[in-house]
Amino acid sequence: GTGKSILALQLAVATVAGERWLGQDVRQGNAVYLSAEDDRDELHRRLDAICIDLGLRFEDLPGLKILDVTGADSVLAAADRTGRLLPTARWQELERIAQAWEPTLIVVDNLADVFAGEENSRPQARQFISQLQGCAARCDASLVVLGHPSLAGMASGTGSSGSTAWNNSVRSRLYLERPKIDGEPGPSDARVLSVKKANYAASGLELRLRWSAGVFKTDGDSR
Repeated sequence: GTGKSILALQLAVATVAGERWLGQDVRQGNAVYLSAEDDRDELHRRLDAICIDLGLRFEDLPGLKILDVTGADSVLAAADRTGRLLPTARWQELERIAQAWEPTLIVVDNLADVFAGEENSRPQARQFISQLQGCAARCDASLVVLGHPSLAGMASGTGSSGSTAWNNSVRSRLYLERPKIDGEPGPSDARVLSVKKANYAASGLELRLRWSAGVFKTDGDSR
């Protein structure tokens, strides 16, 4: 409920349009956005707000591929009786799209909808991340998976959930949260995006964001 999907959709648009994302440079190219949480109409509503903010039209985003799997079988991998993860027909579809679209960015939203294994199982978590990494490597793309933190992860501020393998197996992990002031919730339009892990950059970076007209902006961004 913090706006992870919107933030990821902003990243996909920035990738396709060659725009900056939250003041950060991104590698331009095609993008594939697999949505198991929000249907096409909701995504279009959000895209409209993002395009208005950037001065773009839908026609300016020919490289954005939306794969709406809400209300359908969205599982990418399921465990067999031995506990081994097996790719599904939906996974094969994603692979075919990735090979044809040659994306720079792939977004999978949301982990709970696409992973039919045991969240607390270290081997299964590692298998699934390895499966995603293979798909990204085959088309030279960055892959972002959105996930919900556990209650313990929110309480501790780590944003973690399930097995430690989810954190240990990925190259970087970001956490979006509502800030607190003296232990109390901050302004309703405020968010903090923090780097919890980064193999190729400094961890601990925080971006303070605000919600405005359907998009997130960094504090001080007047556009």
